[in-house]
Amino acid sequence: MAKVLVKESGFKKIYEQSKTKMKNNLEVEGSLNFEDTNFYNALGSVDIKQMKYRKNGDLELYVTDVYDFNKNDNNPMVRAGRRLQDRGEIKPYFIVYHVIIPKKEIRNIR
Repeated sequence: MAKVLVKESGFKKIYEQSKTKMKNNLEVEGSLNFEDTNFYNALGSVDIKQMKYRKNGDLELYVTDVYDFNKNDNNPMVRAGRRLQDRGEIKPYFIVYHVIIPKKEIRNIR
């Protein structure tokens, strides 16, 4: 996931807007919609949590997502999933990815 994130425009925007905060040892958060087809189909929209620089200069963060089917989505596939979810045949759940972007890869976030 780290290799994909450094190419995502939404992630680049969050990173660029947050560099100063992270240099001051503050954690940052944000949200993005994946452009990468595989991650878009698997996760769609995600939240970035606790993004910060590690002592060695690596970038550490958590990517979180709730697997559920949104009530008012117009996509027929989402609506079908929502019906199953409402009947209790599909259970929503939470996904957390721990991501570390090595210091040498951070320069690719531009």
